[in-house]
Amino acid sequence: MAIDAQILKTLGGAKVVGRRFPRPADRIELIREGIPWPAVKYFATEYSLHQKEIADLLGISLSSVARELGSRKRLSPAASDRLFRCAKIYALAVSVFEDRDSAIHWLSRPQAALGGRTPLFMLDTTVGIEQVSNLLERIEYGVLA
Repeated sequence: MAIDAQILKTLGGAKVVGRRFPRPADRIELIREGIPWPAVKYFATEYSLHQKEIADLLGISLSSVARELGSRKRLSPAASDRLFRCAKIYALAVSVFEDRDSAIHWLSRPQAALGGRTPLFMLDTTVGIEQVSNLLERIEYGVLA
């Protein structure tokens, strides 16, 4: 499955997100409009994330997550961008490990290549996302250091 299709699946599919995004411009438009909260709920449920973890990943308060998780509102563009990047990492992990459960297991376990931190802990910053992405690519191509 192509990574864009896997990202869409990670967010609950076109029905939850409200559209497909076959072109980069479609992804940008979705992020600028704001990803709908039902996609956040789907993502959290699919990957067994607690509200605190979602708040940390999106850079928003726990009270905002608790209040909005059941709503039909949209995330801010900044939070949408963070969610999209996290969904891309989850989709990449599923692709690399060829299994959702194995991906979740890897993302939640300390990794020596990340200084003993869990990949999930690293996803709250752009640099952390890049490090996790690079590590997944090294695993995929058998280049572990």
